[in-house]
Amino acid sequence: AASIYGSQAANGVVLVTTKRGKAGKTKVTLNYYKGIANPIKKLNVLNTQEWIGLRTDNLINAGTAAETARTSILQTLRVIRVPNQPNPFNLPVAVSDADIAALPTFDWQDAVYKQGKTDNYELSLNGGSEKTRFFISGSYYTQSANIINIDFLRGTLNTTLTHQINDKLSIDQTLKLSTIQSNGQFGGPGGGSFLGAAAFSSPLVLPSVPIFNTDGSYYGPPSQGGIPGILNQNIVQVSELNTITSNTNQFVGSLALNYTPIKDLVIRPFVSIDYRNIKGKQFNDPRTADGFNVRGRLQEQRNDNANFLTNLTANYNKSLSSKHNIGVLLGLEYRTDVNENVGTNATNVPTPNFKYSSAAALPENIFGTWTGYRKGSVFGNFKYNFDRRFDVSLIGRLDGSSRFGANNRFGFFPSVSAAWLISEESFLKGNQVLNDLKLRASFGTTGNDQLGSLFGAANFPGLSLVSPNFNYNNAAGFAPSQLANPDLKWETNETFNLGLDFGLLTNRITGSLDVFQRTSKDLLLGFNLPFTNGYGTISRNAGEVRNRGIELEINTVNVRSGQFQWRTAFNITALDNKITKLYPGINPLQNPDS
Repeated sequence: AASIYGSQAANGVVLVTTKRGKAGKTKVTLNYYKGIANPIKKLNVLNTQEWIGLRTDNLINAGTAAETARTSILQTLRVIRVPNQPNPFNLPVAVSDADIAALPTFDWQDAVYKQGKTDNYELSLNGGSEKTRFFISGSYYTQSANIINIDFLRGTLNTTLTHQINDKLSIDQTLKLSTIQSNGQFGGPGGGSFLGAAAFSSPLVLPSVPIFNTDGSYYGPPSQGGIPGILNQNIVQVSELNTITSNTNQFVGSLALNYTPIKDLVIRPFVSIDYRNIKGKQFNDPRTADGFNVRGRLQEQRNDNANFLTNLTANYNKSLSSKHNIGVLLGLEYRTDVNENVGTNATNVPTPNFKYSSAAALPENIFGTWTGYRKGSVFGNFKYNFDRRFDVSLIGRLDGSSRFGANNRFGFFPSVSAAWLISEESFLKGNQVLNDLKLRASFGTTGNDQLGSLFGAANFPGLSLVSPNFNYNNAAGFAPSQLANPDLKWETNETFNLGLDFGLLTNRITGSLDVFQRTSKDLLLGFNLPFTNGYGTISRNAGEVRNRGIELEINTVNVRSGQFQWRTAFNITALDNKITKLYPGINPLQNPDS
């Protein structure tokens, strides 16, 4: 059945049903819930006196004199005066045991962890007349994590409208609006030094290190050498001053007409657009270690994605007699997807209050990318049912993609399936134990045109490409970056499935047993080339992968009493995956586990 959806069903199909209005008095529904999240456990760490004692003993055991060892440890902690270093305790070199016993311990885990909260509000309206039905829903969701300066906000608005224009024509409209704002955790890949991550570093900061000075300012900024210890960063300052934000705004809208010119025939033109705008910003405050040496760093990125889809289908269903039923579906489809990405990277801001690229004195990098593809398809489906016992379905789909070479732009993907409802046969009908039994089999193909990363050559694998951003003698230029492969063609997935569905004891026990094999042929892969030719790879069809297995699913209704039900679901799968072909000329390793 996935064949009817074409290349977008190469990895499976998920069908989403949109809520639509029902005729009658308008129904208003309000839903709210709240949740809290506390850290499961904080690490049990040493206090100041325990840490000083442990480290002093370590140096003494290594051969250092006791007084020298203690002085070294206290200088590391800046408990005693150290030239050109901040000293929050201002103690002399000669420190007594009483002075050490009086030193405070600062709980950095308590400073960065907090109680997380979740609030969700939902409101919906559902109603209308026999000719016009509507459904409107909105939601507002906020979540603050149990780490400082991490939060998430989402707002949505969904509307559907169905209107019966006349006896033969109706219209369906769907509109979805959403906005998402999030603040991420600073520290880690692409987000500053991991040493500045509060969750990682809070239990590792030396226990005698203050979080704030007596005047409320952050202790140990980079301008004063940082905090004592290898971590060297005030992680509370890093988490509160540095920011990683993301804002996503999305619009999804569709419009469809349902026209019935004659009985049993429905013609349905459909158009939809999915537009998404994503803005990301990362600001390294000049007062933190990640931005101190460059007087602040600002990275901004914006991505715009527009996905347009339209199709036209004609669906004819006819009962030829009490036992013979046919269905014919014919359709055309067109899709275009455009992705644009722009970004800046700049340093040296006059003040942390200016967090926009125009405020930075030194732009380091400005970039922009564009990518897109188009698809066109013609498809058809013929279905036949005999006496509610036998079903046969034939599907054919012709897909064309701009991603492929000129010689193989189109691919044809057929499928066939059949089913026998054995429980409707006279020898089994009315059986009180085995009340449902169906045998089914199918063989089908789907195409795949996905290759590479989003902003690489994913949409142009068969073309000869040139790339800009080359400087030749202070003049802008471009250079060849990809070899063409006009013979690049669709990757094909062939799937065979043999299944048995069953129901026992008036469907208190139901399940299915499936044996399947999926073979992916003409895999879309990058083929390595000798570096001497100036290119790294060329896209080509090479390789074959086979997946075969068996799957058992059992569902039971253990208790059914009024509105109360207790159900159990169980499934188990055995899968064998094997690469049967790769690039020509490759010798397999002798290790059977490779």
